[in-house]
Amino acid sequence: MMHMAVKTIIKYLKIYRVVWKYSIIERATYPAEFLTGLIVECGYIGIFVLFFTVLFGHITEIAGWNYYEMLFLAGINLINGGLYWSMLFASGLMRLPEDIKNGNVDIALLKPINPLFTLTLSKPYFTSILSVIPGVYIIYYALAQLHRMPSLLDILFGSVLFCCGMVIAYAIAVMLSSLSFYFLNASAFPEIAARGIDFYTRSPHSVYTGALRIVLFFIIPVVFISSIPSSTVLRGVEFQYLFLGIGLAAAFLCMAILVWNRMIRYYSSASS
Repeated sequence: MMHMAVKTIIKYLKIYRVVWKYSIIERATYPAEFLTGLIVECGYIGIFVLFFTVLFGHITEIAGWNYYEMLFLAGINLINGGLYWSMLFASGLMRLPEDIKNGNVDIALLKPINPLFTLTLSKPYFTSILSVIPGVYIIYYALAQLHRMPSLLDILFGSVLFCCGMVIAYAIAVMLSSLSFYFLNASAFPEIAARGIDFYTRSPHSVYTGALRIVLFFIIPVVFISSIPSSTVLRGVEFQYLFLGIGLAAAFLCMAILVWNRMIRYYSSASS
């Protein structure tokens, strides 16, 4: 069974590499569209950084996080956002409600590939992933200003939590978007997932208290997307968060697959 699982993972990684290759070729074919998308991405990044600069012109810290720590968090958030929009939302989940309504899901169901992969990951948007580059630069700049060099273990554990956050975000997006199979005119579900993830990942987890903290740690654990990985790299690993993040990622991925398989049963093909 383990051998088959490894073969399946390798197979989909190869498919995903080909998908990205053709996505890049497609964007290069239409340079004007690519340039427009790039300008939009640069504008978003500029506004994002300007927000923190203006905010810290009036305060010195947020819940114990100073300007450069918040800038580091902003860099992580830019990387996450670029990956989410490029892999999930821009050309995939945002179009899912319309594809369901128009019966375009038939093609995905006929392919010899898992429809969850086809409908959520097979249409990457190359332009959005370019925001990863300034995100990396902002992280480097913030660390330089903090005069802090994280240990290899902190970087390793932070990377593990970063991956867990990616899985959690993917699972949340899939679960919300899959409701479109049941509620045919509910095109807002992917938008709710995208904006909700983006909104709650901008603040450090120490900001949240009371019932909201419980919700954002256990029920909709978006704090593991940017804040917890950032804290791990900057301040060292807290093993309760590491184990919780891994457990939540596994649990949410399983739930997402179950919800998707349940919801897709409500799909009516174009020929029915």
